[in-house]
Amino acid sequence: LCTDLEVADNGALTGKTDGPICIDQHKRVAVKNLAHEKGIRLDHSYAYGNHHSDIPMLETVGHPAAVEPTSRLYKKAVQKGWPVLTFR
Repeated sequence: LCTDLEVADNGALTGKTDGPICIDQHKRVAVKNLAHEKGIRLDHSYAYGNHHSDIPMLETVGHPAAVEPTSRLYKKAVQKGWPVLTFR
């Protein structure tokens, strides 16, 4: 799942997005839609994020993890008891 880019008639990228930017609530909706289409149980699914804009998506799955998180995501992960992975 990602942000789709707008492509001009000549095949060049326009610098604009084609649809919503895949962050925050839009990412949550995209994950839920994909799970519905593919018959995936989100309560059994794993996801990771590194930015606080990933929080809505991480709250959607049964096994979230924060990897090298921003401070806001780190605080949320600690509050929720999610694993925090750092490699520095």
